[in-house]
Amino acid sequence: MPLAELKLLSIRSSVKNQPILLALALIVILTGLFGRVLGMPLEGAVLLVAVGMAFLVWPALHTANTEYRVMDSSVVAVGGFFAKSEKVFSISGIQEFRIRRTPLQKMFGVGDLEIVHAEGALSFVGIEDPEGVRDKILTLR
Repeated sequence: MPLAELKLLSIRSSVKNQPILLALALIVILTGLFGRVLGMPLEGAVLLVAVGMAFLVWPALHTANTEYRVMDSSVVAVGGFFAKSEKVFSISGIQEFRIRRTPLQKMFGVGDLEIVHAEGALSFVGIEDPEGVRDKILTLR
């Protein structure tokens, strides 16, 4: 009987990976609130606040429903809102690591870690310290 794998790291995408969406949400909410104070009809102000709140909730839902795991012999990505999907690659089959950062990701201290495997690729999107995660996986090879 195989032994259960040990979970070494559990990582989630950071909401810091969505700074433009978060800033837009704040602007829309504030426009609705201040617009009401300045005479905007109640329906318009409520609509703007509701749209802004939706922009805030979206990154939070994505973060809450996406998890990356580093196990003692595999890497796993689990995600999805209504139906969960899971992608599992053995650490022994990893061929390459790629770290990508947009200028905004650099500014907010996040990045993407792509793991190239014999069976495909797996991306840890918008995580904090992608180099540290890569180094942790490298110690397991």
